[in-house]
Amino acid sequence: APPRRHHPRTPLPPPGPCYPLLRARPLASLLPPIMRFKLCGGLDAPEWLLKEIEILSKISSVRVKFLCKGVLRHLQGHEINYGKVAKWTATANLAASDVKAMVAALTYILSSGAKYNLELDTLFTELLQMGMPKEHCIAMSKPYKENKKVLQEIFARETLQLPRLDDIHWRVDYVLTSSEQSTVNEPVAQVQLGVDGVMHRCQVDGHKLRLLLHELRAARNLMDTV
Repeated sequence: APPRRHHPRTPLPPPGPCYPLLRARPLASLLPPIMRFKLCGGLDAPEWLLKEIEILSKISSVRVKFLCKGVLRHLQGHEINYGKVAKWTATANLAASDVKAMVAALTYILSSGAKYNLELDTLFTELLQMGMPKEHCIAMSKPYKENKKVLQEIFARETLQLPRLDDIHWRVDYVLTSSEQSTVNEPVAQVQLGVDGVMHRCQVDGHKLRLLLHELRAARNLMDTV
């Protein structure tokens, strides 16, 4: 048999540097972060508001100041004179729908600022971040500062409130007999409740009174956990 030939083996290349495996990043981390604004209750600014701020940028800061005063009067119970508003915005050649949308945007900004008790510098900064020109923010500053407390008082009066318990009187009578039953022999509670200046009277027997107390205690415990 012919002799076997031994071929020299090609040496393997030296091992290269070891790199750690890269883990796939979640898609949410690749998206731009969501900006949250106190003016919007800690949420992102609505798209419609950003569009209206862009339209507001087309008129002068003096006109914005006039619009703010008109909107503040509207929030305090007066009607908006859209004839004057149309004159103030005539140079921008805006459609009637755009004018009403600007009024809606200013109404949202001024009412939300008062609702969330925003300081003037916070409102100024957030409006700048939303794209409002600096001179427009300055024009809105004084009317907002002068009317903020008045708006808060109006909103507090208009907020849904539960009836207020002003006073309560009670006594327990032990009924021996009545016109309906010859023999009763059980206590009856006479309760008087003063609610928002009106006195309400009721009569409950022992079972209903115990049930009422049980439900009131349960409601109080539930409110304590909120």
